[in-house]
Amino acid sequence: VMRAAPASCTHFWFPNDSSELPPDLVAQVAQAAAGYDITVLTYVDDDGPRQVFPPGHTALNPTNAWRVNEPCLVLARGLAEALGGFDESLGPGAPTPFQACEAGDLMLRAVDHHPSLNWRPDLRILGVTQGYGLSPRARCVKQLGYGRGFGEVLRRHGNSVVRRLAAVAGPFSHRPAWRSRQGWAEALWSAIGRWQGAFPRWARLCNPLLPKAVRLRRR
Repeated sequence: VMRAAPASCTHFWFPNDSSELPPDLVAQVAQAAAGYDITVLTYVDDDGPRQVFPPGHTALNPTNAWRVNEPCLVLARGLAEALGGFDESLGPGAPTPFQACEAGDLMLRAVDHHPSLNWRPDLRILGVTQGYGLSPRARCVKQLGYGRGFGEVLRRHGNSVVRRLAAVAGPFSHRPAWRSRQGWAEALWSAIGRWQGAFPRWARLCNPLLPKAVRLRRR
């Protein structure tokens, strides 16, 4: 898509097909993004704002880069071309087990370019929760793929063993996991996915101990 864009296109924005854009938001985003390499908006679903960018941050770093998700990312064309775009081995529909974190990977690669950044919490996109419209089992499978993507990007960008282990335990600290048996199931599948992405060698050694639906296949 980026390569096919006309020369007059200066920025790229990546709303989901389930995103709802309030009236005049496109015009407001165009004005906000002018002159910036990265503009970060706010995504709001039934659980409230998702991955809120830290207030007062004007520089991208390896910590806040994780707070940028695709529907809220407006990327200047020059930076997009310098980065080579998204890694197509990551994200929903990728031909790998790693079904998430393509934006996190892109932003982590962008850190070294020292991009100018405009955080606009007042510009909000309305969306749906990650499990919207899915059966309980499909929601768990989605969390497995998302977890794998998160773990893979953590490993790829040189995070320590301690940081990766903390990420594996992370899903159990989130509020949705406390609410119901389904919440705990999704947290478990997410944690398994993160472990498989962050420690693929050990994950494959343990494949015989796991149900076939959960085993990490080779790329």
